[in-house]
Amino acid sequence: MDGFAIAATLRAESPEDFRLLCEHPVEFWNKAPQSDYRSYAPIIGLDSRGEVSEIRLANWLRAPFNLPASEMGAFYRAYRRFCALTRDSRFMVSRSLEAGQMWCFDNRRTMHARKASTRPSISAA
Repeated sequence: MDGFAIAATLRAESPEDFRLLCEHPVEFWNKAPQSDYRSYAPIIGLDSRGEVSEIRLANWLRAPFNLPASEMGAFYRAYRRFCALTRDSRFMVSRSLEAGQMWCFDNRRTMHARKASTRPSISAA
């Protein structure tokens, strides 16, 4: 999914939701035996010119939201709207790779996942 295109659509269609996701930092954690990564930043990161420079969306790494009660409802609405856009086919880019191929992308722009493949699996001997 093209996170920057999703953010641009949210900015155009729901400016208040866009603002909330840019202004309120969210905690992300990834603790493993050999690592302990933590981040505290907004879901939509902006550069010094106000342009989208980073998207952060990882539900399995996200801590509970920690906002004032008066802002929680509006933030959840914005978050749900953003998440709904991540399932919209307008923003999907899909590629099938052959054995030995690699696909590189900007991990701060592209939200990625994998689909099941109908191709036979290849194993190394």
